[in-house]
Amino acid sequence: MVMSFETVQASVIDDALTFATGQAHNGQGVPAFVAMGNHGDGYQLLTLNFPAGTFNISFTYSKNATNAAGEDAAWLAQVSFPDGSIERFDGATFPPSGWTTSGNANWFRTNDPAHAAGPSLLTARSGVIGDNQSTTLQTTRTFPTAGPVTCFFWVSSEQNADFFSVAVNGTTYASNSGVPVIHLGPSYPASHPSVISVGASTHWDTRSSYSQYGGKLDFLAPGGSLEGALIFTTDRTGTNGDNTAPSPAGDYVSQQGTSMSAPIAAGVGALMLSVAPNLTATQVLAILSATADQVGPLPYTNGWNAYYGAGRINASNAVAMAWASSCLGIPIPVTSLADSGPGTLREAIPFLGLFKPADLKAELAKIRHTPSAATSSAVLHRH
Repeated sequence: MVMSFETVQASVIDDALTFATGQAHNGQGVPAFVAMGNHGDGYQLLTLNFPAGTFNISFTYSKNATNAAGEDAAWLAQVSFPDGSIERFDGATFPPSGWTTSGNANWFRTNDPAHAAGPSLLTARSGVIGDNQSTTLQTTRTFPTAGPVTCFFWVSSEQNADFFSVAVNGTTYASNSGVPVIHLGPSYPASHPSVISVGASTHWDTRSSYSQYGGKLDFLAPGGSLEGALIFTTDRTGTNGDNTAPSPAGDYVSQQGTSMSAPIAAGVGALMLSVAPNLTATQVLAILSATADQVGPLPYTNGWNAYYGAGRINASNAVAMAWASSCLGIPIPVTSLADSGPGTLREAIPFLGLFKPADLKAELAKIRHTPSAATSSAVLHRH
């Protein structure tokens, strides 16, 4: 079961999900994969079209004479230029080569998972300023041909008073203010205790910045990001979908969102059930969590952190762990410590079945710490 919407909590939905995940399918329960939601950040995309030429491009956060609201700051995660170059502010130095910062306080680089977007935790943040002050980050670029400059920015400030603005050769072309609405934890029904709550990851194996985090986050699955690669998927046919081109071109679209992640995770769950149809909904979640790759730059505590859950799902490992019953209790020779291939545990297990995921993971760990010159064996036991 896949659910990709958010609504107010309702007892009728609660009761249906409790029954479906715990009692349906002859008491095994049906795994319910639910999208966490896409309100995890305040990033906006700005595009300005440039002719060929040389331009000074400045990004400024400025305050008026009184008051403050929100986080009272602005962030830049990525700036792309017509020549194809991209600045993500994650290099060896800050400001990067060709950039300067000025004003009442300098912009600086922050290592902040809540405002991270892209391949790392690093973003550029406006300097800490007071009333009637400003802080600027700027670069001068020469473009041989015309093209767009795009930037991903986040501003949290007093509405219509304190502004993030973009200027070209001293002329302001865009400005923005206000406090974005950020939703921490899963939206309902992803917050239901019996469902599998799925967040989104990027092709860099980092959390997609929009993906809600914290609370009952189980794990991530690929969901794409505007800063990197999107998910290519089917659309409503013809001109009725997001891609309004006629069929067949209009039958497909590139998207981002936890609505992409939940069905991908459900597809892995279906593969697991195809080889081990007696798995309960609880066991499906346990195996997906136990076999997830602990990706990203943040540490995991007891196999979990608030931004990544148990990590990014690994379809190969999840199906291998689900695939078990016919060899339980039988010694399995292992001659290779590689993740897959001849002589590995995955190659040696022709048919897996039901067991506690933590036990198999412990066996894998033991085998991979055995000297490679020796032949090891693992024994899987039913619980």
